Amino acid sequence: MDQTTCTECGEPITQPATGRRRLCCSGHCRQQASRRSRTVHEPVGTAHGRYSAPARSDDQVTFVLADLRVYVGALYRLGRECRPQLARRCESLGTAIDEALQRHFPEISE
Repeated sequence: MDQTTCTECGEPITQPATGRRRLCCSGHCRQQASRRSRTVHEPVGTAHGRYSAPARSDDQVTFVLADLRVYVGALYRLGRECRPQLARRCESLGTAIDEALQRHFPEISE
């Protein structure tokens, strides 16, 4: 039997000798992983082709900054939903990006 760790909580999983490999240690973790995979979205700008549409670089920067604000919110939200080790990093990264946006682009900060 092969031993790996749960993709959600990091607990060890003993893999069965035959059959499908397990990714999660329990039904609860499997459900959390399923919910999280449904909430992940592709980047807003790339989904609609917005980065290539504007001719001016200034317009492209505006679109990227707007999307970045959305991603900061997503980091905070995902930080509340994911395992603790990842939650701390999501919150820290979200805070760092938010502070950088406020420092460099105060006109777009909320």
